[in-house]
Amino acid sequence: MNDNNKKQLKKTGRRPKDDPATIRYTISFNEQEHARFLALFDKSGMQVKAHFITSCIFEKR
Repeated sequence: MNDNNKKQLKKTGRRPKDDPATIRYTISFNEQEHARFLALFDKSGMQVKAHFITSCIFEKR
């Protein structure tokens, strides 16, 4: 890349997070566990399942 191309590039997109969550886990439910999970999630009033799970694990309410 030469100097002319460097000047033409624009930095776009979302700003990177300071401490991104890069560790991920998966979980599997049977039908009964899934129904119970959805009932608890609905009762919580939260909008994001991942946030709900995190709040349950770390007891944030």
